[in-house]
Amino acid sequence: MPSDPATEPRYRPQPALYPFTSRWCHVAGHRLHYLDEGPVDTGPTQARVHGPVLLFVHGNPSWSFLYRDLIRQLRGRWRCVAPDLAGLGLSATPPRPLRPAEHAAVVAEFLDALGLDDLVLVGHDWGGPIGLAAVLRRPAAVRGMVLANSFAWPLQGSWRMQVFSRLAGSWAAALASRCCNAFLAVGLRLAIRRRPIEPAVLDGYFGPFRARTRRGVMQRLARELLASRGFLAALERDLGALAQQPALLCWGGRDPFIGAAERRHFERMFPHHDRLVLPAAGHFVPEDAPQAMAGAIASAVALW
Repeated sequence: MPSDPATEPRYRPQPALYPFTSRWCHVAGHRLHYLDEGPVDTGPTQARVHGPVLLFVHGNPSWSFLYRDLIRQLRGRWRCVAPDLAGLGLSATPPRPLRPAEHAAVVAEFLDALGLDDLVLVGHDWGGPIGLAAVLRRPAAVRGMVLANSFAWPLQGSWRMQVFSRLAGSWAAALASRCCNAFLAVGLRLAIRRRPIEPAVLDGYFGPFRARTRRGVMQRLARELLASRGFLAALERDLGALAQQPALLCWGGRDPFIGAAERRHFERMFPHHDRLVLPAAGHFVPEDAPQAMAGAIASAVALW
């Protein structure tokens, strides 16, 4: 089906930074952009090699661009699949911004559409709860989880997240973002600690959101940090189905939003875990420490 220029960004990232083949599929009425990278057999059928699929689910305000360095380092051994959530990245803009539970349902149908049944979830920020809720529809297919500065429970107990959600999700912030992309500009400065940030990298994050009509989804997800309490409470209750699965927690130590308390919460939820704490990394761990994170993922998945 042809793309609709009214709902999709015209931006395409620089091949040197994002050297992947872009793919699209229609899922639950949404046109999603995704990456599907990895080794194949050299035989005549060009079949995929055996092993788990690494499913990369991004958060807010980002897209599969966040995982570009991890995918480049890991695609030689494993199939790496990275969808852009509806309305984010290069995926089409839905008629209205989706709530996290709706994003999770779309990701679950995306997994069905691609027939993925041996998964290692890599989730960051909202990609943690959205990805976890999606794979919980088929818990037997989950081989393990990699979580980076994320959460999977109601956040009413975190004063930092309450303040952030109320400020970033306010009408004033929405107006500032629609006018001058303030949410993304401020968010990136706080979330990425590696300095200086190359102009081409900043362009990669800003590119899909040049059009003002593309920015509402970021505000919606900021508000949903508090508004999706029911979804997050149900997710926390249901995660017992994955409690015996191995987990790798990759945590940035300079995250102003999600810190050690959230990491320890996951450690209690998933007793069979390994931990990689990166003191110099911020909220965007895959951006700040891609080599260390990719190495930890490779070591963990090889054992799982």
